[in-house]
Amino acid sequence: MEDLTDDVIGGLIKVSGELVDQKGNDYYLDDGTAELRIYLKISTGLAKPKIEEGYFMETVGILSLTKSGYRLLPRLAEDIKTGEIRGATEEIDLTNEEIIMEASGQDKKLLKYLVVIISSLLAIVLALIIKFKMKTGKNLRNFQ
Repeated sequence: MEDLTDDVIGGLIKVSGELVDQKGNDYYLDDGTAELRIYLKISTGLAKPKIEEGYFMETVGILSLTKSGYRLLPRLAEDIKTGEIRGATEEIDLTNEEIIMEASGQDKKLLKYLVVIISSLLAIVLALIIKFKMKTGKNLRNFQ
């Protein structure tokens, strides 16, 4: 959020971070660089999200500037997403690990293509055989 400037005021932006404070309709997000006030206007009819401090929040809204600084104004319920921040992840050294990935569904796709190709070839061969027999049958009748 440190890259917010006056150039983007009035623009639609997306921010995400940890909820560090909540007072009334004001929610304060911290992305690790700065805090931003998210304000739920009563006129939008947005329900207050059920979220606790320390939880993750991603919000899309229109950026405005007030005397106290920047604020973000969400427009719709879909503009606010919340979730719990899990504990710190443990670093794993994979330099000597062998990772085997199986092709998911590739065998089935190949089998479908083979069936379609073989069926098409059989239909063509049958059509040629029938055409040949009909042609030779006419020639034999004309010969007699």
